Amino acid sequence: FGYLHYVEGLRPDVELRDRDNLVFSNRLASPFVPGAEQKQVLIDFARKASREGRPVYFMSPLLYPYVDYGAFVRYDPGAKASTFGFLPQFEPLVHLLVRVYRQDLAFDNHEQHFVFNALIRFSRLYVGYGVQHPADVTPAISRVRSDLMQTFPGKLVALSEMLELGTASRDALSALADDAGREIPPYATRDAIAALYEIRGRIELRSPADEPTAARYFRQSVAAWPSPDNPARCRLRALSDATLTCGEK
Repeated sequence: FGYLHYVEGLRPDVELRDRDNLVFSNRLASPFVPGAEQKQVLIDFARKASREGRPVYFMSPLLYPYVDYGAFVRYDPGAKASTFGFLPQFEPLVHLLVRVYRQDLAFDNHEQHFVFNALIRFSRLYVGYGVQHPADVTPAISRVRSDLMQTFPGKLVALSEMLELGTASRDALSALADDAGREIPPYATRDAIAALYEIRGRIELRSPADEPTAARYFRQSVAAWPSPDNPARCRLRALSDATLTCGEK
């Protein structure tokens, strides 16, 4: 379908918009209207379905609050805040994903992309929960989290969460960042690589701050992923480059 759609142009009515290329999105709006309008149509549809008592699921967060199950999220409008949700039937899948990652069993680019992004999503659940709620981690969650911490996605999520909490020492963060840097697979996404450099820059800004080294990491982050969405652009601008645009489309 991707070949027919993108190369031959035989199926312009088909949208291939899921990041894992596993499912087709439901057509709720014309693909020719602006992206913001398409998104609003989806939001309106989801809210209407929720008001009618129907469960609403997304592959990634679109409406808040939600319950994060790793593979997907469920819109939870009655909650006060977003929460974590653990489904035991996903645990074998996570262990399989880690084994495929560690043993380089994914050879096709699509498989590699799927494995990497799935590990990111599950790491946000298991590793993120472990950092935020260490006293509530069960043995089952601990086993999955330990497995994920053998991967670059797991270490990257841990670094991000630990920085946000601000409880880890600079030395501990630097050691984990070094470890993550040695784990980067050849098929890591550009934004994930950029995130590691951005995190390293933020670590260097912790006391005692080393601004030149931080700026170097932020430049590496921007070079890896020059998108306006990269927060390293704003951090670099604040440090040393007032001409660099940030947060602009």
